[in-house]
Amino acid sequence: MRFSLYNVIASQDEATIVAKLSEDRFVLRRLDGANVRSAREYWDASAKHLRHRIANGWDGYAEYLAEAVLPNDEEGNKIAFLWVHADLLISSDLRAFLSAFDVLITLGRAAYARGTEMLIFLLGDGAAFPPMTDEESR
Repeated sequence: MRFSLYNVIASQDEATIVAKLSEDRFVLRRLDGANVRSAREYWDASAKHLRHRIANGWDGYAEYLAEAVLPNDEEGNKIAFLWVHADLLISSDLRAFLSAFDVLITLGRAAYARGTEMLIFLLGDGAAFPPMTDEESR
């Protein structure tokens, strides 16, 4: 199974993704967006699930997220960020979703530049989040 920097996948495939990433020795970071409908709720959920300081803007959030998500020396150099229920923020505050996605992509590219493989998974429900095919799940 090959993944790109960012991947959009149906929620129903979360267990398959987690199993494959664990098998490939990725450190997993998970943000549950079940109650996220705004930038403020996103920052709060991220702080809760990833154990970082609460941000008051996207610049501060980017800094705190990098500290919380990037692996330390003992964890290796492979990290996977799973944002479950990402569809809820898309439907309620597209601007906040795009800002969060921009922070994640920027972090992922910076991680690659320093020799860390970072994969981003957006999981959700609906037509924008296709289920994995049989071939992809192998």
